[in-house]
Amino acid sequence: MSTQPSQSDFDRLPEELPPVQPPSAAFIARLFLVPGLIVMAIIVVWLLISRMASAEQDWRSLVNDIQSPQDHIRSRGIFGLAQQLLAEQSSPAPGPKLRDNPEIAQQLSDYLIKELKTSAANEATIKQQAILARTLGLFHQPDVVLPALAQAIQSQHDLEVRKNALGSIAVLAGRAMEANKPLNLDLIQPAVIEAATDPAPLVRQLATFILGLMPGDVSQQRLQVLLVDSDLSTRINAAVGLARQDSTAGFDVLLEVLKDATAKPATVGSPEEFAQFTQIKNALAALDKVKSKLNDAQKTELIKILEPLGQSYREPKLRVEAQLLWKSLAGK
Repeated sequence: MSTQPSQSDFDRLPEELPPVQPPSAAFIARLFLVPGLIVMAIIVVWLLISRMASAEQDWRSLVNDIQSPQDHIRSRGIFGLAQQLLAEQSSPAPGPKLRDNPEIAQQLSDYLIKELKTSAANEATIKQQAILARTLGLFHQPDVVLPALAQAIQSQHDLEVRKNALGSIAVLAGRAMEANKPLNLDLIQPAVIEAATDPAPLVRQLATFILGLMPGDVSQQRLQVLLVDSDLSTRINAAVGLARQDSTAGFDVLLEVLKDATAKPATVGSPEEFAQFTQIKNALAALDKVKSKLNDAQKTELIKILEPLGQSYREPKLRVEAQLLWKSLAGK
């Protein structure tokens, strides 16, 4: 049988073939984009796993560096871990965080305690201790790091180390208060109370600020004593701390801050001006928090100070805050 087409078969074909339709966007997406996205997702997962493994290797290497007898290697390890922890704070990248790793927190805490026992501390050692103390505040492991920080704020250590350790405790206490998860006061409160009696004003200022973040009768009793401290910033921190704990015991100190702002404004552009702005802002915020607890005489006295402050003080934001508090108290 012949398989060749006949002439009649050709006669039945249309004169023109039907037009070819271009592929739709949906078809292209299914053909190319979807497989591409799948491949990309696989690559991203692989990179993430590789990065996590690399990051773990990095921090373990840095922790090992901290144990080195050579100063420059120890410094590299301390700085490296501090940089990684700081980078985590500014990066929303997913995955496990160094700040949540109790192993690293414990190793650094143990090393700081070991370093604090060094009898002949030189400038390099002091710098390393200060950086370690500051780095511990970046961890979200308060129970792990607080014992080391409590030792670091003791009076026999260098002021730079104590300052950084107190700063870390303040960060931890503030974070705990915001999360409504109070710190274990047994680990830290006695050391902070001791620091609040230190001869150095800076140490007293920081310790007083921290006590304001540690609610309780013991802290309030110490803060009331600090209301008559010889250092103004310490007195203000005590008054603000008491207000933070819903106490009006520091009212007179806060009122004095506002009186001085109108009677003795700091020189424009001077460091004292910035300090005065900060004091006024903190005083206004503290008074706003306890305004419902003020008695009539206190409200009347405060209104007399707030009215001129809200009308003529040179810093606009503080002027507005003073006006808002004045109107709230005056019922306007």
